[in-house]
Amino acid sequence: DTPSELPLTDQNSNAQNLRFQLNQEFIIHRIPEGLLIIDQQAAHERILYDRFLNRKEDDKGGSQQDLFPQTLNFSSSDFNLLKELEPDIRALGFEIREFGGNSFVLHGTPGGVEKGREKEILEQVLEQYKNYHSVFSTGIRESLAKSMARSLSIKKGKLLTDSEMRSLTEDLLLCEKPSSGLDGKPCMSLLKTEDLRERFK
Repeated sequence: DTPSELPLTDQNSNAQNLRFQLNQEFIIHRIPEGLLIIDQQAAHERILYDRFLNRKEDDKGGSQQDLFPQTLNFSSSDFNLLKELEPDIRALGFEIREFGGNSFVLHGTPGGVEKGREKEILEQVLEQYKNYHSVFSTGIRESLAKSMARSLSIKKGKLLTDSEMRSLTEDLLLCEKPSSGLDGKPCMSLLKTEDLRERFK
């Protein structure tokens, strides 16, 4: 079985014992085959990347509309880059309009962007885009989706509730490449019970 095909339920055990968080970094699921170990940050990056990449340009449902649009001022270099990337930034869920004088008016943001952090997140996305786009020969949308995923993902050290752990795992297993993180490293691994038995022989 590949990790994406493994069941997340065990009929013979208490639901509270099915999963736990290790060092606020890994999610451990106890399943019949053994232990499914998930890197919470890498997994969430994969989930968000797929979500942003597959989002349709005209999908307004992916944006949280602001009742009171706000004006965001940028450095001239970031303003010019944002102007160049505007169609793709809008496709990710940022409802922005050029305002002039190195400013944009923000009408809506992608889900997951905290109120008050809109400009910070946009600047992070632009900064990471500069790094990614020069290192990887991917398209603009792919680079921006990676940058967004990195900026908005759950970080190592964040305490998760049981429902958050389950939700993250289920969303990961629905991804096209659930085993692979954005950097190509694995974001989950299966430690089989039979392999454990071998270690203690």
